[in-house]
Amino acid sequence: MGSSERDIKKLCPDAKVLPGLATRGSNVNKADKDIADWLKDLV
Repeated sequence: MGSSERDIKKLCPDAKVLPGLATRGSNVNKADKDIADWLKDLV
């Protein structure tokens, strides 16, 4: 994710930018639980 969140906040100062979820490409097929947990935390 690098500086994506910071860059988006800078470019879109009025936007509500929520925390992202960093997932490596090699782990994406096993990320179902991580994604579900991340989504629950956003609510």
